[in-house]
Amino acid sequence: MSTKRFRVAFSFAGEKRAFVERVAALLADCFGEAQILYDKYCEAEFARYDLGIYLPRLYSEQSDLIVPVLCSNYDQKHWTGWEWVHIYGLLTKTDGERVMPCRFDYATADGLSPVSGFVELDNKTPEQLATLILERLAVNEHRPKDYYTCTAKFVRNDATSRQPSVKVPYSNLPQVQPSFERDTTSAHPPTRDFFISYTKPDRAWAEWIGWMLEEAGYTIFIDVWDFRPGSNFSIEMDKGTQCRQTIAVLTQNYLKARYTKPEWAAAFADDPEGDNRKFIPIRVEDFNPSGLLKSIVYVDFVGVDSHQEARQRLLNALKERGKPDTPPIFPGDLNLDAALEIAATERAKPDSQPSFPALADRIIEQTANPFLPLYGGIEEADQFFNCESLLKTVFELLNTNHNLALIGKHNSGKSSLLRAIVRQAPKRLTVDRAPIYLDLTNVFAEEDFFEDLCEAIGLEQLEGKALVRKLNKEKGKHKYLLLLDEVERFCQEGFTRRIREQLHGIANTNDSPIKLVIAARVSLDQLFPDSNQDREVTPIENICMEQGVPAWTEVMCREFIINRLNGSPFKFSDQEIAQLVKGSDGNPQQLIQTCHELYNQYRMTYTELEVKQEEQVSQTTKLPPKLPHGAEKFTMMSILAQFQQAKTASEIAALGINKFPIDLLHPITWKAMQRFGHVISDTKTAAGSASRTSKAFSSNRALGELQNILDYIDDVPEAERGVIEEIVKQWRNALLDMATSGGEQTITTPVQNPYIVGDPVEGNLFVGREDVLRQLEELWLMGQQMQSVVLYGHRRMGKTSILRNAAKTVGAGLRLVYVNMLRSASAESISDVLLAITDELAAVMNVPPPSDEEMMAQPMRTCDCYLKRILDNLSNDETLIIAIDEFEKIEELIDTGKLAPDFIAYLRGLVQMSPKLGFAFAGLHTLEEMTQDYFNPFFASVIPIKVGFLQPGAVHQLLANPGGEFLLDYDRAALDLIYQLTSGQPYLTQLVGFQLVRRYNNLVFEQGREQSAIFTVADVDTVTTDPEFFQLGRYYFTGVWDQAGLDVPEQRPVLTALAPHPDGLSLDDLAHTARLSPTQLTAALTRLDRHDVVTVDNNQARIRVELFRRWLQQQQPQE
Repeated sequence: MSTKRFRVAFSFAGEKRAFVERVAALLADCFGEAQILYDKYCEAEFARYDLGIYLPRLYSEQSDLIVPVLCSNYDQKHWTGWEWVHIYGLLTKTDGERVMPCRFDYATADGLSPVSGFVELDNKTPEQLATLILERLAVNEHRPKDYYTCTAKFVRNDATSRQPSVKVPYSNLPQVQPSFERDTTSAHPPTRDFFISYTKPDRAWAEWIGWMLEEAGYTIFIDVWDFRPGSNFSIEMDKGTQCRQTIAVLTQNYLKARYTKPEWAAAFADDPEGDNRKFIPIRVEDFNPSGLLKSIVYVDFVGVDSHQEARQRLLNALKERGKPDTPPIFPGDLNLDAALEIAATERAKPDSQPSFPALADRIIEQTANPFLPLYGGIEEADQFFNCESLLKTVFELLNTNHNLALIGKHNSGKSSLLRAIVRQAPKRLTVDRAPIYLDLTNVFAEEDFFEDLCEAIGLEQLEGKALVRKLNKEKGKHKYLLLLDEVERFCQEGFTRRIREQLHGIANTNDSPIKLVIAARVSLDQLFPDSNQDREVTPIENICMEQGVPAWTEVMCREFIINRLNGSPFKFSDQEIAQLVKGSDGNPQQLIQTCHELYNQYRMTYTELEVKQEEQVSQTTKLPPKLPHGAEKFTMMSILAQFQQAKTASEIAALGINKFPIDLLHPITWKAMQRFGHVISDTKTAAGSASRTSKAFSSNRALGELQNILDYIDDVPEAERGVIEEIVKQWRNALLDMATSGGEQTITTPVQNPYIVGDPVEGNLFVGREDVLRQLEELWLMGQQMQSVVLYGHRRMGKTSILRNAAKTVGAGLRLVYVNMLRSASAESISDVLLAITDELAAVMNVPPPSDEEMMAQPMRTCDCYLKRILDNLSNDETLIIAIDEFEKIEELIDTGKLAPDFIAYLRGLVQMSPKLGFAFAGLHTLEEMTQDYFNPFFASVIPIKVGFLQPGAVHQLLANPGGEFLLDYDRAALDLIYQLTSGQPYLTQLVGFQLVRRYNNLVFEQGREQSAIFTVADVDTVTTDPEFFQLGRYYFTGVWDQAGLDVPEQRPVLTALAPHPDGLSLDDLAHTARLSPTQLTAALTRLDRHDVVTVDNNQARIRVELFRRWLQQQQPQE
């Protein structure tokens, strides 16, 4: 007979509560609730301050069998993660048979081997799992397998014993049957209950609805969760329409979207009279549906502020009847207002469900950078600002039958103005003209222009003269407003005066079929100097009224900044706004870019709080943003609140490591919080160390930092002093427990080297790039359209690793196709380059590529059509990034004549093809550094992101905690020395770690010498002074040296002069030693500083990477 309190203990994420609750109830029928460790059976007992210590003891000491129910959310939850740490500890001991891992969706957890055994739950019922648990209990107790099952009421003894014999209702929602109660013997997967149909802007609502339904026990099908990489979009969508019912997130966007119409139409066709309620719309926006949907009763979320009320409305709508659970109030007892008041007070408080979309939207709006897009025209109406006066003039001229030419400087807002005209034309034009917007960036010949125009109008393909004739002939039927962007294209090769003459032929009269709005940077007389020649037909410049697009005034700039910051937690000071306005010179795009940069500087001091934490922050800490230092105080209190909640070593290690400012209102407090950051870093290292000695070393370093905080506690302002003292006390207790726990492991076999030298890094070793990934996430997920970027930095800085890891790190809806231009180094034409790109696209996107013959005949047009086909296949929630590595190879192909210079213009056209498409270029330079003028048009289309060195904390994490069972460790001085030598250069950091492990294995297992498992300063000195180290690192060292011989030739003399001087030279001494003029020295240092080779501080220049300086000394390269 068992002596433990619990026969079975469950660990599970809340998403699987309905399933586990059924299993627990079945087992409670056998043993009683008192012998089942299930949180709902122990609510009173679990309401205690030390539950984080108490609960693990129940698992480890008081339970016969522990059943972790893994799923995709299991290791992301705070409590299940904490539970798993202690459950995993049992697996490594002699009583590991007490753990019975079960899982949904083939999920796993940290530490489990790929050969671990699981009970797969995807096609099992609660009764089946309960049966298996009873069998496992019997086996563990050396009894017959059916010892417990033979008396269990829910287990049948015939051939169907694995099927449920009874159906225990777990909710009051009888209309559909839970998936784990359905017959699973069919060859086809079971039909799910609900298909969630929505359009991309309403994704938050769709996911919230899906979450509520699954938690209530229903099964759902939603593309963002169920369309997995490699699946076929059309087949998956067909699966969705096979669900028992379709729920539509009803908004105006939903009715306009192209892909949602077939979804609701399929449901409507199956149940046109609504008898089976096949189609259930949920209105989340205040508007009146039209057409067929007008007659369907919808669930109304409009005006609902409480997620609890919305959840109740949702679940009530799925019942057969709308009868309430409690009797209504007798009308004669209370008036209506009193009845409503009582009903309101009796509502239940919101539980800890996922945040209601209205709240999530508020938080997202507050944390996202409002100064977007950084480049290109503004697509969204709510981002278009303060041009009403100019728009009024434009429509006045259009309504008096003028053609217009909008003249303005580069980036003055002409493209945004054209898009605004397109949006507003249907309401503001007195003559019904359909607006057509054409961006000429990607048009390379006259025939391409007319082909695109015919496609936009909806006509068969006609050449210019035939199109003019047809439009003039049918001008009584159709009229158009043609808006042409980047009209400078008409000046380039491939275009003649004839195209302007033909446009004149369809736009020169009051009743013309087309009226023109043209955007240009200079007057059309300057743009087309042939305009005054004696011709039979006058070109377009003489039929267009020119309207200037002026620079923004100071007032407009100020109003724009204040408008964008409205609702943000940050406010710029008057002095900052004045500087921004002055620096922009009235250029809207320049203003947006500088505001974006300043906003990000504000955000650097903010910790990234989860939505749930945002809900819990005390209102008293939310100081008015306009209060001086209000944002700083709010940030400080938010971070301290997080620190205060961490009471165990695992919780401390799970905290983020922030870069804390030290020059604000309370610098002493921020310095203390910097030390807390060091404690977190050391705790992470200790938590990942396998040996008792290593764990103690790291713990002691952290304890020393805590003591340093206490040494200066009297200097901390009184407002924060008590909180910081409390944090130090509880963290010290947690670290003391960790430092003395765990058993030391002996290293008996060579240590597997976890460091990667040269190849792209993935997995645990990909660390320290949060800044770059945060920028990519902002540009690719938070904006209204995809932004293209160029990642630039020296060789072996980790650009390729960032591209390889970006898709899985930034977001699930991002599809990334990686193209390495080194594979096109032997390309002979543009066809070869585009073939390489389309081949990679086909491999990732599973869309058959065009034939080689098509690509060779018309490479650019064929590639365009293929890309459009791929974009059409993306789901509403998917976006595409084409990552092109070694981008400078394109310049080499152009220089050798294998690519025409206009290939760059073609790439720019691709960048602007679709808001769902972006490019990520990676190379040594920013585009501005490319040597040829043909890169100029490309500058404004991409955002440069520098890939620099790793920060000290990232270097420590990479080296001391590289993942897996790494049994070696570093003392703090060794880690600091490695950073001093490498300056955080990723390749060299990996190389040092790689050589340390190699040396340890050689000494211990080949030479048989004793060696400490903790690397010291002496070990680091040994490997970094070994000639083999510099031989292995030659690819980095020679790469830096070779690049210094390009572009600015004075770079090499500067490096040669600095090489003998570890502390550097003054600029005067450097100029004298290198024999350079001040102008030459400035040019060389500017380029070397940009490439992270040399740093200049306080009039002193030095080589940034000490190991590279030593290599220079050894090589003594000659000019």
